[in-house]
Amino acid sequence: MTDIENTKKLIGIWGKIIRIWQNMLKQKNGISYLTIHHSASPITTTIEEINQWHKDRDFTLSKLGFYVGYNLVIFPDGRIKQTRLDSEIGCHTKNHNEGNIGICLVGNFNDYAPTKEQWEALTNLIAEKKAQYFIDNKEIKVHSDFSNTECPGDNLRAMIKTKYA
Repeated sequence: MTDIENTKKLIGIWGKIIRIWQNMLKQKNGISYLTIHHSASPITTTIEEINQWHKDRDFTLSKLGFYVGYNLVIFPDGRIKQTRLDSEIGCHTKNHNEGNIGICLVGNFNDYAPTKEQWEALTNLIAEKKAQYFIDNKEIKVHSDFSNTECPGDNLRAMIKTKYA
């Protein structure tokens, strides 16, 4: 074998080792997916309103003191509120909550697109979680990937599917 062939073989072996290591880390921390939602409510919706809606639906109380089923909520000004630890099982995607971090953007994205600030906050958050949990683009989901729902709205769904195809 030539030096180039040996180098290619070695790179291939290291690639396999890295994939095995990434899979072991995924099993260790248990996070497999990020699922994007919208609140399907006015952009003025508060965390207190979402919390009450989810409390009324008997969602479990998180370790952070919220009934909100999502792990994270992003507001129109780009602020992010963590309402469940990443390691907590949420209440956001029926039968698919385990190993799944739910991220909700406040607004109804059937009617309009997320604000620039929301989109920037979301893409930065996704980049952070992808690096933290070794999540591939194919593991960035929208709610409608799991069930027959309009969530996260046509506009946000198109943006997600275009960026993370």
